[in-house]
Amino acid sequence: MSTEAMNTHRLSAPILRGEERIETVTLSRPNAGALRGLKTIDLIQGDVSALIKLLPRITRPNLAPSEVEQLATDDIGGLSLIVSGFFFKAETIEMERREMLAEIEDAETS
Repeated sequence: MSTEAMNTHRLSAPILRGEERIETVTLSRPNAGALRGLKTIDLIQGDVSALIKLLPRITRPNLAPSEVEQLATDDIGGLSLIVSGFFFKAETIEMERREMLAEIEDAETS
């Protein structure tokens, strides 16, 4: 799977911008400039205020802050997961995913 595909989120509630209908949003890996004025821990933890500031800087198509504020909760959650993933190596994310799945399996068999 390409990096772009991994960083693309299909919106459950598309954004209507005039006659344009935005159904998917792709996030670019933020650089230091895009992170200016933000705390990375807030982004990793999914702080909505921090996401409202960051997402207009790194989305394609570029979303306005007012559009980010109108996102459905599952869309902001999905985009938050992509953003938090930018701060970890793929191996770390995969290891965490496997550990969570093992814990779920253990809980189900207990």
